[in-house]
Amino acid sequence: MSLASGEAAQVYVPASGTWTSMASPRNVHTATLLPNGTVLVAGESNSTLEVYTP
Repeated sequence: MSLASGEAAQVYVPASGTWTSMASPRNVHTATLLPNGTVLVAGESNSTLEVYTP
């Protein structure tokens, strides 16, 4: 799947049943499940990190 310019990647939040936008758009990234259950999303040229609590 690829997003067109201006589209946002969405993250589903099961606890609330809602979707939220990622703070920074990414094209080449990794998502890593951390031992505490959160998900670390990192990568792309903007060098930002985001942590999600599912």
